[in-house]
Amino acid sequence: MGGHVIMTEAKEILNRGIEQGLERGLEQGMEQGLELGIEQGLERGLEQGRSEERIRIFVDLVNDRVLSLEEAAKRAGMTVDEFKNHIEGLD
Repeated sequence: MGGHVIMTEAKEILNRGIEQGLERGLEQGMEQGLELGIEQGLERGLEQGRSEERIRIFVDLVNDRVLSLEEAAKRAGMTVDEFKNHIEGLD
């Protein structure tokens, strides 16, 4: 009967160890996921900011009559209509 008690205790210890391991694994996974999400968000934000600034420069060049609307749209990788809509969105 003493062997049965030892086996039951060993199973309980093993189960607690598994639970603790899972909890730690989940915590680490969440931390890593959060860090990665923040990093990707920052990169995406910087990229969008650079893109917006680039388009603003093209808008300024069109307004100063240095570039045609068509050429600015082409350089921005947009159609003329997309570029016009983007200009309207900046106002």
